[in-house]
Amino acid sequence: MAATAGSHTRGTDAQPRVGLVLGAGGTVGAAYHAGVLFSIEHHTGFDPRRATQIVGTSAGSLVGALLRAGVAADELVRLARRDGGGRLPEHLHDLHRASLVDVPSVFELMWSVRLPTVTAVANTVRHRSAWPWLLSWSRGARFDLQPLLTELDRLVGGEWPETDLKVCTVSASDGVRQVLDGRSGAALSQAVAASCAVPGLFRPQRIGGRSLVDGGVWSVTNVDALDFASTTAPIDEVWVVAPMAGATFRKRSTNLVHRHIDRRLHHELGRVPVGMPVRLFTPGPESSEVMGLDLMSDERASDAILAGFLEAGSATSR
Repeated sequence: MAATAGSHTRGTDAQPRVGLVLGAGGTVGAAYHAGVLFSIEHHTGFDPRRATQIVGTSAGSLVGALLRAGVAADELVRLARRDGGGRLPEHLHDLHRASLVDVPSVFELMWSVRLPTVTAVANTVRHRSAWPWLLSWSRGARFDLQPLLTELDRLVGGEWPETDLKVCTVSASDGVRQVLDGRSGAALSQAVAASCAVPGLFRPQRIGGRSLVDGGVWSVTNVDALDFASTTAPIDEVWVVAPMAGATFRKRSTNLVHRHIDRRLHHELGRVPVGMPVRLFTPGPESSEVMGLDLMSDERASDAILAGFLEAGSATSR
């Protein structure tokens, strides 16, 4: 479903200057992103690569990096399907091959639990945050995502994209959000690998002397990481694609998760300047049923793409 608030303000080229927020959601969430973004371009003519600012978290950081690397929405769909979806441009072949590598299932988290470490307990007391203690319950994962993502560095010419891109991560030592950009000194592949490093599933990334993990630990959206006061990349509207919000966890067994996500998202939306239009794309009941609760599943990608495309198309055509 999508909700729109406020009146439209246009940039100088008669297109909205969009702050695009791409949320967490695993493999299934990346597929939902692809369907929604392709639908937006198909129904409105707005190319998501032209977003003035992009904030990505976990799966959304990968999608945002691909957009900044020049990957079009229809190409995102083909990558998300993992079967190539027909002919892929040559420059995406390596990324497609990387997407076919099996990665751990989210259910392997159950086998990664351990007792918290003494250091983590000390950090929890020192920083007055429960996150160091909670994160230490997951064993150090051996699966490193960065080697699968190095093609991103080649696509952007070895440099961080010149256009505005922020990648959200969390410091495992104090539980504080770390927003990475071109000034962070990290390769794009490493920043994205850190943002996607689900504790217990994927290896944290060492950047700037910190061990960084999945940005979804802090928030599955991180809308407030947008720079609303930017003079170099000003925005008129905020568009949020949030695969884990909406009806995704609106079930009896996961309702606490849903309530936490919902509260956090609405808190962040409260930081948007008054009068700035917000467009929110979240899974409705039908999409949520298609996506399921195992967001790392490879089997639901095509259905998630279609669900996202249809729901976003219905919302943008109103």
